Amino acid sequence: MATFYRVNIFMANNEDLHQAFAFADSTGVPVDLTAASLSMDIETAAENDAVEISTSNGRIVLLSPQQGQFEIQVPATVMRTIPPGVYRHDLLLTRDSRTQRIWEGAITVSRGVTE
Repeated sequence: MATFYRVNIFMANNEDLHQAFAFADSTGVPVDLTAASLSMDIETAAENDAVEISTSNGRIVLLSPQQGQFEIQVPATVMRTIPPGVYRHDLLLTRDSRTQRIWEGAITVSRGVTE
């Protein structure tokens, strides 16, 4: 599978990051995520991790693995630790002893006003 996407996310650091995705191949067939793990880091331009997000730490939840559906769930308490700015991220899929990068992109974090 040679699918590669660019995903840009815009949010404020005073809100939960909840975003659902449905992963499919280039023909639109859902990618079965059963027995797969997903991991994503948000990092600064200086390559320092700001937040680690994965199925292992519960911040990526497989909603319907057979249909390729998952959700990123990072609570506002964690997002508040990220200063405003533009960060890099990518998503890795590991299954059948193979790791593949699914997407890369930017996450733009603005300063939330309401605490």
